[in-house]
Amino acid sequence: MSTAKPFSKTQTRKSLDDLFLQEHANDLRHEDVHINDIIDNTNNIQKNVKPASPHQAPVNRVHIRMVISTFGRPIFEFGTLKELVCVLCDAIKGHWLLHEKAKDLHHDISLYNIIIAEHGQGCIINLDYAVNIDTARKPQSSHRTRTLPFITINVLRGGKEYGTFTHCYRDDMESFFYDFLWICCMWESSGEERKEQLLKLWMEGDLTVIARNKAVMMIDKFEFER
Repeated sequence: MSTAKPFSKTQTRKSLDDLFLQEHANDLRHEDVHINDIIDNTNNIQKNVKPASPHQAPVNRVHIRMVISTFGRPIFEFGTLKELVCVLCDAIKGHWLLHEKAKDLHHDISLYNIIIAEHGQGCIINLDYAVNIDTARKPQSSHRTRTLPFITINVLRGGKEYGTFTHCYRDDMESFFYDFLWICCMWESSGEERKEQLLKLWMEGDLTVIARNKAVMMIDKFEFER
């Protein structure tokens, strides 16, 4: 278990970032990438491109170069089945703390974003798509760029299941389940993938096809047990 002090509810996102940088000052270096002395970001690249929706501008993403020391190994390099389950439980607890204490939603729970850290502790990393929680926030853009096999059916369908697309806590928790299924079905043992790719349909076709394939497998008992 982590020995880090819990975050207070009054801490802001900035204070959390400052605390992280303070604790990992010797492990991390980062800078914004510049091209011809101009920051490389979405706004600069797409300033002359007509937006897909006149009602919603694209999210501005900044190109950042980071150099960090090795912190852990990916979850699929687990040593034992017990370690796999414990690491997944730790990652889910960490996700809950991120949601409840920092008021952030991760948005990209995927295989390479869950790692086994020192002493076998599970951690989630990569907050590129994380968003601050706001109960009044508007439905999001239907643009989906996360890791395909672990995206929920609702997100793949662009929210058609509920009428509006808002990636929520439930979607992240469902992605944890897909991570676990992926390891169980695609790995023979730690670090050794199966020759038969049982879940390859979760990567093939457009988003609608992948959503349909995933839904069939989750609902149909024969397909799930196969």
